[in-house]
Amino acid sequence: MANIYYLALADAANANLLNNSIDYYISTNVLEHIPYEFLKNIFIKGKRILKYKVITIHFIDLSDHFQHKDNSIGRINFLLFSDNDWTNIAGN
Repeated sequence: MANIYYLALADAANANLLNNSIDYYISTNVLEHIPYEFLKNIFIKGKRILKYKVITIHFIDLSDHFQHKDNSIGRINFLLFSDNDWTNIAGN
């Protein structure tokens, strides 16, 4: 009735949508899980489906996700580790 389509678990870089057909899109706690090398492609290809005047909203949770299950560590616990160590622990 409201012409809203919810696309979860979809490939944003290869969305099968018409050109200039999207008024707005929202992502919540998604982009921080996508490897950097794929993000640029998602936004470049995604631009095709967006109307000229569009609203996009992206909430990115920059906290240490391990903290969500373990109250003994802080939201920025990941800063205690080198980039190499963090990659080995968390994979991103």
